[in-house]
Amino acid sequence: MDINIIETIIMIIFPFVNEFASILDESHIKCFDGLYASIPTNNKQKLIKLLIDSLSFCGIIVNTSVSTNEYGKIAGILKGLGVFIISFIIPNLCFHYLIDHICSSDSKKRLIFGLLLIGILISFEFAYIEVLKIYIN
Repeated sequence: MDINIIETIIMIIFPFVNEFASILDESHIKCFDGLYASIPTNNKQKLIKLLIDSLSFCGIIVNTSVSTNEYGKIAGILKGLGVFIISFIIPNLCFHYLIDHICSSDSKKRLIFGLLLIGILISFEFAYIEVLKIYIN
């Protein structure tokens, strides 16, 4: 596998790993139940949450470092900040509320709607990056 493909996957998917895990957990599908506790109550849940959140932050760091390397410090900082807001802050503020109020308790609807929300945020991330490239050049 080409290193650019791996880097691209890390840059796109990793910032959203915690949201993927949260949506799988909140879908109430038995095999994913307990995967990612938003509010951990024991050490095992705390460790799993920490590891998953760490993967998400690693994705944000990779985005920042690649952009810094390609376009300079300011562009790297702006991209890292944008990816952090889009992939971490926005989902943590509103995903659970939206899923709970729109999908009630239907597991499949919760999963599909959550994945749709992640897809929308990934498209926002792409749009943000394109706008950032315009202003950098």
